[in-house]
Amino acid sequence: MNLFGYTPEAEPSPVEKELSTIDPDALSPREAQELVYHLKHLLNRPRQE
Repeated sequence: MNLFGYTPEAEPSPVEKELSTIDPDALSPREAQELVYHLKHLLNRPRQE
C-alpha cells in the first residue's frame, strides 16, 4: 500500500510509450496538432486488462 494513494503501473500506458518516441522540436505545427489528436484517441480508448 502506498502512503499517498498512488501506485505506479508496471508498464507505461500507450500515451507514455508514444510520448517517449517523439522529438517535439522536429514537429511542424500541423504534425504537433495531429499528434495531440492521436494521443487523445489513445487516452480515450478502453483499457485492455
